[in-house]
Amino acid sequence: MSELKAFIDELLVRYCSDAEAVPAGADADLSAVPQPLAEFYSLYDSVRFPFGSIDPPEIAVHHSAAAEPFRSEQAFCFGADANEFCFWLCALDGPDEDGCVFTSWDHELDDGIEYAFGSLTELPGYAEREYIEMNS
Repeated sequence: MSELKAFIDELLVRYCSDAEAVPAGADADLSAVPQPLAEFYSLYDSVRFPFGSIDPPEIAVHHSAAAEPFRSEQAFCFGADANEFCFWLCALDGPDEDGCVFTSWDHELDDGIEYAFGSLTELPGYAEREYIEMNS
């Protein structure tokens, strides 16, 4: 079992009634999905947790291609935190000099997009920790 699948499965158990995972469809077109998200989308169509969600690939592709600043920033928007204050992004041009390719970006702060996570398990893990802190 991959690290990503084990991580998602653990979250599904932890948040059982407040979480949902939709298995990947056999006919999903993943040609426009960035490589760092390929493993996720080969396993799942989407997931939802109390602290955030990952969109189905067709929604993510449409949103990323249609909306600014994603097009100009070469960012692929694939989900958001639970309140939709922060978009979950993947860099289209690969990892930065620190190996980071994922981030949570608050569109209302008008800050530039800076990638902070090297793996897809790190971003939801960060969002979960913030969720726990806010609800403690």
